[in-house]
Amino acid sequence: MPGYVGCFLDSGNPPALTGSSGTSTKLTVQVCIRFCRKKGYKFAGVEAGYACFCGNAFDVSARERVSAVQCDQVCFGKSSELCGGDGHIGIYDVSVGACEGNVTRTEGIIYSPNFPDDYGADSNCSWRVRPQGAGSVRLDFRLFEVRDRNDQLQIRDGHTGRLLASYDGKQLPPKRLTFHSDFLTVHFLSDQILQAQGFALLFTG
Repeated sequence: MPGYVGCFLDSGNPPALTGSSGTSTKLTVQVCIRFCRKKGYKFAGVEAGYACFCGNAFDVSARERVSAVQCDQVCFGKSSELCGGDGHIGIYDVSVGACEGNVTRTEGIIYSPNFPDDYGADSNCSWRVRPQGAGSVRLDFRLFEVRDRNDQLQIRDGHTGRLLASYDGKQLPPKRLTFHSDFLTVHFLSDQILQAQGFALLFTG
């Protein structure tokens, strides 16, 4: 799973992640990530299939990491995902599936909104990609699952706004692109029909 930090022991008193928390019979990894991101936390943790906890870097650094096989309980809201275990919490970075970003790292991955769940209707998301010290940016598509021709991923020059490339459910991207610019913006827009998993886009300065 993207953004996965690890499986950690949770004694419960205090909880492994000490911020906001909640439970849901429809819990998925992304449901928990969205909840914690809206609350302003950096990490989201899923436990026992239905519980979600939020926290920051201090919480994670103070916890004991254990084998990933101990976070083996199916999420109540999605049988293909795992949501921690009894007394064990699976922790994720909340940046995965965000609808915007301002990226200055030399490399990383941009995921479509709500990833790994399907992106929502009427998405209008934008990411600024400006790797420090880079003269060009390479983009590698690790995943592109868009079914509707009205759902578009646009790549523009960050300085001028000029459209450099556009892809949709009919016009699929190549696996690799290189742009001779130090600043790109990536836009994703969707309408109200035919949502899918979206994309995973690796950038390298």
